[in-house]
Amino acid sequence: MKRTLRLCLAVAVFFGLCRLGTLAQESPSPAPSPAAPPTAAPVPAPTPDRSTHVSVTPYLWLPGVSGTFKFDRSSLPILGTPAPGDIHIDVNASQSSVLSHLNSAALFSAEIRNNRLALFGDFMYLNLSGQNSQIRDLSGPLGIITVPINSTASIQINSTIYEVAPSYTITPPGPSTLDVFAGFRSAGVTTNLGWTFTGPVGILPVVGNATKTVNLNDWIFGVRGRLGGNSHWFFPYYVDFGSGNLTNTTNQWLAGGGYAFSHGALIFAYRSLTYSANAIPIQSLTFQGPLLGYQFRF
Repeated sequence: MKRTLRLCLAVAVFFGLCRLGTLAQESPSPAPSPAAPPTAAPVPAPTPDRSTHVSVTPYLWLPGVSGTFKFDRSSLPILGTPAPGDIHIDVNASQSSVLSHLNSAALFSAEIRNNRLALFGDFMYLNLSGQNSQIRDLSGPLGIITVPINSTASIQINSTIYEVAPSYTITPPGPSTLDVFAGFRSAGVTTNLGWTFTGPVGILPVVGNATKTVNLNDWIFGVRGRLGGNSHWFFPYYVDFGSGNLTNTTNQWLAGGGYAFSHGALIFAYRSLTYSANAIPIQSLTFQGPLLGYQFRF
């Protein structure tokens, strides 16, 4: 009897343990904790381009020219032997009169760049002429001389202008740039005045001409660069100011647009270059007009 009870108890314990094991296997395991989202990798800053690049830009500039010119005794064909003293002609040339004849031209700019440092230059040769300039004033040793009505004058301007300057980019790498620069600009300008008076003026022949050359050398400073549009379009700009050897001042500005290709860019802009001088023959001189060029990059 006791043996039978022990056997029944052992069987009951065995089945109880088996039931507990089954329940343990069926119980769900705790869900794993969700993994933290991966941290985004920081975007690296643009790597500066430390290669040396060269660009050359031939361009066509069609400027109108206006100015005031003074021819003194040393450059005029004087009649007879007038009294000692100043003799000069003041002439005003409008844009429309001088732009009428572009005789010849050669224009290009270039740049060498390594990262933020650059050296750039510009060369311009222009031979322009035009009719219908206005003689504003004719004066001799005894004062102002009356110019006969309907007298005509013509101006021819032969100019060779170049500039060179180092520059430094102060903006970080990107589609828009700003460079500061300081450099030198030189202008050699030969002006030829021809006139036809409708009556005698005493000290000058009725028909004549005068030629005078002046060299203007200026230290310049300014800013230049481009405003980025998209992967192709951009907007170049340039401004400078300067002063030089003949108490003259000069300034130049350019603004426009451009379209970039794989190895170059098409550039269209409006450009103005002005001189104000206390010199013979130039009192003031302004070139301004549209510009079209193509930049070759190497």
